[in-house]
Amino acid sequence: MAAVLIIIPMIVAIITVHRKNGLFSDKGGIEYSLVLITIALGITLTGSLSLDAL
Repeated sequence: MAAVLIIIPMIVAIITVHRKNGLFSDKGGIEYSLVLITIALGITLTGSLSLDAL
């Protein structure tokens, strides 16, 4: 659930703000947003950092 709360705003930020600036973050691009989405998905899919796994 927490990953969705990170992923949705990052997708909106990519579409509304960063898309026109290209890929790289030094020019305000989508690179950093994609990294945050990837990390959130990775943590969610592995499930190793969840309280349920304990």
